[in-house]
Amino acid sequence: MFDGATIGLIFSISAFGSLFGAWFWGWASDKFGRKVNAFGFILAGIMVSIFFIAPGDVVIGGLNMLAILGLIYNFGLSSSAVWGGYFSELFPAHLRSYGAALFHGGRIIGMWAPMVLIFIQERTDLQTAMWGSPIVWIIAGLLWLTLPETLKGGVFYKKDKAETAKA
Repeated sequence: MFDGATIGLIFSISAFGSLFGAWFWGWASDKFGRKVNAFGFILAGIMVSIFFIAPGDVVIGGLNMLAILGLIYNFGLSSSAVWGGYFSELFPAHLRSYGAALFHGGRIIGMWAPMVLIFIQERTDLQTAMWGSPIVWIIAGLLWLTLPETLKGGVFYKKDKAETAKA
């Protein structure tokens, strides 16, 4: 369906989204709070859903539409770059190493995703297995919004009673 040049273009443009996405989401998390990055994760889930159903032969501005969707997808997915620091911030200072361990434990569990995909694919089909990813990303983004904001002054930061009394 695709020649090598088209596949290379899709991957290159997508990588460009990752590069600038990590910079943007790092800036956004420092400026607006760690939970703002959840919207990037939700964006990634939406973009990969569109990617799955998009026609592969549409060209927009000289670029294959899948390359543009891949750019936006990787831009959104890069919002997860904040997780390492965010997970440690969720814990009190004397337990911060456990937050980092939890983050890296999640990465280890994530290595099982290809095997889970194959397990589902063998019992259903590849399309059903692949649709699990955007669903999980959107749910994860929504769950991320339920976690506490760790950046004081972030848009989702909730003052506790002691801080409210001081103000």
